Amino acid sequence: MKAEFKGKNKELFTIAYGAEESPVMAVLLQPFPWEMERLSWTYKQLSKRLSRLNILVVNFHYQNTGDSEGKSEDFTIEQSQTDLENLISQYNKEKIILLGTSLGANVALKYNPDPRVLARIAIDPITDGIEYLKQKRASHREYLAEPSFEPPFLGNKNLDGQLLGFQLKPQLEEELKALTISNATTDKIFYTQPPSHTLENAKIIAEDKPLWTRWSKMNFSHFSHRTIKVVVDEVKEVLS
Repeated sequence: MKAEFKGKNKELFTIAYGAEESPVMAVLLQPFPWEMERLSWTYKQLSKRLSRLNILVVNFHYQNTGDSEGKSEDFTIEQSQTDLENLISQYNKEKIILLGTSLGANVALKYNPDPRVLARIAIDPITDGIEYLKQKRASHREYLAEPSFEPPFLGNKNLDGQLLGFQLKPQLEEELKALTISNATTDKIFYTQPPSHTLENAKIIAEDKPLWTRWSKMNFSHFSHRTIKVVVDEVKEVLS
C-alpha cells in the first residue's frame, strides 16, 4: 500500500494497492462526502482483494473531500469529474477499470469515451437526482429529530443549507438535481436494493435484506461482503 498526493498540482490524496508496474489500473470512485465514511472499510477491503489480481488499485479522494486539498463546502460534482481525468493522466496506464458507488458510479459512467477503459462498474448509481435529494433530506431531518450532542444540531435556520453534516451550496444542489443516467448505457450496473427508477440492463444484488439503506438502518456487513464479491467477480471476468 502506498499513500501519496496525485493530480495536476498534487491536490488529490490517493492510496494505491498492488503492482505499480501493472499495465492495468482499477480506480475506485467515492460517493458524496456525506457517504464516504460508511464506505471507507468496504473500499479498503475491495482494494486489497482486487490487488491480488495483479493489478494496480487506486482509491482517491476528490478535491475538497477527505484528505485531499480544499474545504468541504467547495465540493462540486463538476470538479470530481475533472479530478478523475487528472488522476488517469497522472498514472497513464494502458488499461483502466472504473468502479464507483452512488455519486462515484455516476462519475465513472460519465467519463469521456476512452479506448483504454475496459469496463465501468457502477454500484447504486443515482438515476434521479431530485428523488435522491428528497431521500437524503428526509434522512437529515430524521437524524436531527434525535437528541444529539454532535453536529448537525437541530435548528430551523437555513435547514436546507446543510445535508448530513455538510454544507449544501446552491451550485452543488443544482448539480445533484441534474444527475441522471440514460437507459442506453451498456455498462455494468448493480443495485443493492431496488431503486425508484430501474435501468433496463441493471442487476439487483440478491439479498434477503436491504444493503444500502437510509442512514442508521444500513445493513453494513451484508452490503460490504456481498458487494465486494460481486465487484471482484466482475473484474475477473473483464480481465479474463
